[in-house]
Amino acid sequence: MDQENQMMQTAISLKSFLLKQGNKSNSSLYEHLTRVLMRIIDERPQDSVDMIEDISLDVKRALFESKQNFMQDLPVTRAAERLAKQQSFLFTQESDPEDPLPLPNVSEIGFFLEQAGVGLGREELMKIFLALKLLVDSHALQHCRLWGTQVSPQGYYKVVDEEGDEDEEASRDTCEVNPDFEGIPVANMVDSFTAWVHHIQHILMQGRCTWKNPAGKKQEESSALAEDEELEASEEVEPEVGPPLLTPLSEDEDIFDCPPWTILSSTKLISQHAVAVVRSNVWPGAFTYASEKAFENIYIGWGQKYSGEGYSPPVPPLPEKEYMGGPEITEDVDPSWSDEQEQEALAKQVEELEDMDEDDDEDDDQQ
Repeated sequence: MDQENQMMQTAISLKSFLLKQGNKSNSSLYEHLTRVLMRIIDERPQDSVDMIEDISLDVKRALFESKQNFMQDLPVTRAAERLAKQQSFLFTQESDPEDPLPLPNVSEIGFFLEQAGVGLGREELMKIFLALKLLVDSHALQHCRLWGTQVSPQGYYKVVDEEGDEDEEASRDTCEVNPDFEGIPVANMVDSFTAWVHHIQHILMQGRCTWKNPAGKKQEESSALAEDEELEASEEVEPEVGPPLLTPLSEDEDIFDCPPWTILSSTKLISQHAVAVVRSNVWPGAFTYASEKAFENIYIGWGQKYSGEGYSPPVPPLPEKEYMGGPEITEDVDPSWSDEQEQEALAKQVEELEDMDEDDDEDDDQQ
């Protein structure tokens, strides 16, 4: 017992000595050796004797690393946050309630478009409405509306239809407003194409609503150099004129044996509050709704005109019937070596029996 107590006292004194041996990092020799041994036990390198100095250096280096990082990480900005910052200026506009607003009621339009199964969503439509308001305030427009959206490989575009003072006066000289008009019932608009008319100009073959002479520049150049009037007359092009305004849809020509328009009702369950909808088959993505005096046009598509059904290869013919089989054309399985041996043995037995029968017949004939 005295020897054990002596050894215990010696160990305690040695440990206290190792604990007193410290450095600038306030770490004792005992703690350092403990960390080094724990590192060796955890990693168990094969050449621990040669690596003990490197391990000791790594342990010391780890103690000198700062426990607190004063550098702050950059905040991670999500795509939704970036988009909100870009669109925040739309929600900081102020307007005078007494000033006339040359914009349609976008909330009402969005409601009817939803009834027709078309639209961009209420949130997107409200952002477009605020952007149109900013456009009107900055350019002093007399009228502005969302024409539609066009999708392309280059991006997603929103198209705006705007009119100035001159355009508004010209539009009034085209048509005259009837104050006594009470609207057409939705049931009548769904049943007949004659209730629908074109209130804007047609798209000509040039892709424009207003015809432009493609030879106009050539005529100006040639008139300055021409010596006679025959050259100018030869370059004159007959202008293209579309149908007049307020032409009924019933007079539109079919395209590829398909009616140019499709009329439907927004609902058949509650027909009293239904909305009449007409959809263009010539320009897929063009829609118009009408309810009493309210109507609106919108286009949501790729800007591609209908060009007929795409080519579809013909259906391949049915496969030919299999030839009627039989034993004379049926392929047999090749016999194995053992089967051939048995067949040869059986053939020999048959030959021996036939020979024996022939001998018996000869004996009978001799008798």
